[in-house]
Amino acid sequence: MKRSNHKRGTRRKESSRRQRWGHQRREVPEILRDARQDLRALVIEHGLEVFEAMLEDDRLALCGPRHEPNPEREAYRYGYDEGVLTFGGRRVRLRKPRVRRKGGSEVELPSWSEVSVR
Repeated sequence: MKRSNHKRGTRRKESSRRQRWGHQRREVPEILRDARQDLRALVIEHGLEVFEAMLEDDRLALCGPRHEPNPEREAYRYGYDEGVLTFGGRRVRLRKPRVRRKGGSEVELPSWSEVSVR
């Protein structure tokens, strides 16, 4: 009679270890779905950070560096407003930097205009 290389009781031991450590056996589609959701959340989070940095770069280009007077400046910083965008298929709220011309009219930031049209 042939002997199997498989040790007896191994499955039972693995299953009792999983139960003891709180692990449950999950199916591949479930694991992939969770990984996809986690990846999407990660991309959205970091994408928003990058987009906020782009908005600040736009404001720097329009207004110049903070706390450095420049008589040739055409626009000035005007705080923040709450903006809403569709980002990664979700509606997200974020702080939108504001810029005004010397005459008082609002200036749309180029990055904001580009993303809000899509």
